[in-house]
Amino acid sequence: MSQLTSFLLMNKFIIENKNELAIRVFDQYLETIDNGIKNNERPSGKSHLKKQNQLIPFGHLRLAFEAMLNINSKESFEKMQETLSKVESFKSKPNNTALACCFLLAIRQNEPNFAYQISLSIEKFNPTLTNNLKAIALLKQGRIDEAFYFIDFILNINTTQSNDNFQGKFFPDTLEAFEEEIDKLDDDIKREKYKLALNEAIKKLFHQDLYGYCTKINIKQKK
Repeated sequence: MSQLTSFLLMNKFIIENKNELAIRVFDQYLETIDNGIKNNERPSGKSHLKKQNQLIPFGHLRLAFEAMLNINSKESFEKMQETLSKVESFKSKPNNTALACCFLLAIRQNEPNFAYQISLSIEKFNPTLTNNLKAIALLKQGRIDEAFYFIDFILNINTTQSNDNFQGKFFPDTLEAFEEEIDKLDDDIKREKYKLALNEAIKKLFHQDLYGYCTKINIKQKK
């Protein structure tokens, strides 16, 4: 199956909420690449898009992980882990949006420690994303003091020179998790300190939640 055909099919199936079919197309595409390697052929799946030099294109990986996220089951979580390992064997890596899909699936499957490990893989040039994810994963583990370091980092990002409306912003997911942990605190001073930080963070609320961030770039928007 060709690179373009597989991508368009995966995108179509996800829009139609046929996520299992999208994953099947992805697996077939991986077989095409694998067979080409075994036959010492130049894999037809190699991307020639600008700034992409890996066997599995970034778009395919993002769609595959989005489909697994949409299914949101123990099986799809295990499939995601398996796929991450397989991707490495193809000398490819997911981009930040694909990793965010993996992260959110891990959170939804109550695997915050695995989610935190994924957050460490986010490219450092996107500090807002990586620090939001680190904070969420730590908060889901009840580690509010460690999470606050990353929340405070985002609060102090200078956005005056940035044209990116996401930089220095917080996902609603981050602030919801933060508020939940604040409410559990017995230390009055610490609780008030974190409430003040939460109030400041609310002023920097991003207009999309993490799921919206993960899925906003489909060719055709979901209805």
